[in-house]
Amino acid sequence: MKLFASIYIGSYETTMKIFEIGKQQKKVKTIDTIKAQSDIIRDVLNYGRILPETTEKLCKVLNDMRRAIDGYKVDAFSVVAGPNIRQAENSLIVLEQIKVQTGFSVKVISNSEQRFLGYQAVAATDDFEELISDSAVLVDIGGVSLQITLFSKGKIITTQHLSMGTVSLSENIKKIGIVVSSLDQIYEMIYKELEVFKTMFLRDIQPKYMILLGSQISCAIENAIGFTNQLTKVEDYIVKTLAETLMPKNVVAPGVSVCDGMAYHFCYNKKWLVATHDFDNDIITAAWSIAKRYDSYQPHLKALYKLSGEIFDAMKKYHGLGKRQRVLMQAIAILHDCGKYISLADASDCSYTIIMSSEILGLSHKEREIIATTVAFNRKPVEPYENLSDRFSTEEYLLILKLLAILKVANALDRSHKQKIKNVSMRVKDKELVISIEANSSLALEKGLFKKNADFFQEIFSIKPVLKENK
Repeated sequence: MKLFASIYIGSYETTMKIFEIGKQQKKVKTIDTIKAQSDIIRDVLNYGRILPETTEKLCKVLNDMRRAIDGYKVDAFSVVAGPNIRQAENSLIVLEQIKVQTGFSVKVISNSEQRFLGYQAVAATDDFEELISDSAVLVDIGGVSLQITLFSKGKIITTQHLSMGTVSLSENIKKIGIVVSSLDQIYEMIYKELEVFKTMFLRDIQPKYMILLGSQISCAIENAIGFTNQLTKVEDYIVKTLAETLMPKNVVAPGVSVCDGMAYHFCYNKKWLVATHDFDNDIITAAWSIAKRYDSYQPHLKALYKLSGEIFDAMKKYHGLGKRQRVLMQAIAILHDCGKYISLADASDCSYTIIMSSEILGLSHKEREIIATTVAFNRKPVEPYENLSDRFSTEEYLLILKLLAILKVANALDRSHKQKIKNVSMRVKDKELVISIEANSSLALEKGLFKKNADFFQEIFSIKPVLKENK
């Protein structure tokens, strides 16, 4: 039996949960919860910084939580802060004060990472696979924003981020002087934003389920069911508008949070538990949906997807990359041409912008940036590390070069976009990656580009790709 504690410093609430994990369990079991209100996001929205009294209050709460952790004698713990703390101009000072006063080193996560933790918690619930097997929208409501993920037949269709959160809307109400008991203007604003989502993505899909995630959701659902003009909570308006706009047949609130997701994430990494949901497949299906939305040529993408995977696997002993990097390689292959939808001349920059602007549930912000940068370098010169050192570590930069080298060779094999080759096999022998193929027409164009891209590949891996055409 293991004990794990997760502490999440959110926009308006700091939460700690203690979990019990047994060898025979498929889920984490909550044995204690401590919550305390926080004014972090209100300070940020009103003053642009976190006030000293807010920091002192937070440190007192965290010290109480540390004593609880010590009392339970937990096997491991994690302390995480949501992305909105970064908006404070004194965020580094606040994090240092937390470390000095409590001993906690707080990891600040991106929006993508925060949403994925919540998603991991929802995906571990008993009926999740059944809910998304038909059609469903997962709505994660936070203090500053909400995120909607649409599922159809078990696959992710899109994930969209909307700047409408419970706290930010409440603060806007105060600033513009709207009477809180009469929020018609706010209601109209929420409705307008959701109508755009509905028009773009729900033309052919009627969600059977709406799955709600957020710390105040349970109460909001109860209130929204009996919604009246006397209700004053913004989250009630959000839930009501979501239900009216998206029109699901059923509303589900699993009652899980980022803290639960932190526990599952830790347990999966430590092999304490095995995930029942395929999160890697979510990334791939989301990438395919983006490629389809931007009208990328599917036969070429499928060929590149297959070829890049085969090169990656053949080079397994030489590139030092693992399963996660293979998923990034697959996403790169799928998304490498998406920018052509906007501009053929500036496809590289447009592809970068599309990828960085698209939420792909399961990818961290950094992973998305690695994918976008690799795709951009496919069509333009690779920048030296000195130009990118403020964005990537040396390890991340080397990963980009390795993924790019694989992409370039795979792309050369289908340069004409006509899928001329078949019966492909690959093996590494005597410092050469021998790619044996059969062709159904002339490969003059492919061979011309192959040599240039093979030289880059050899520079990165010290292994030379060689094309062997079997007659």
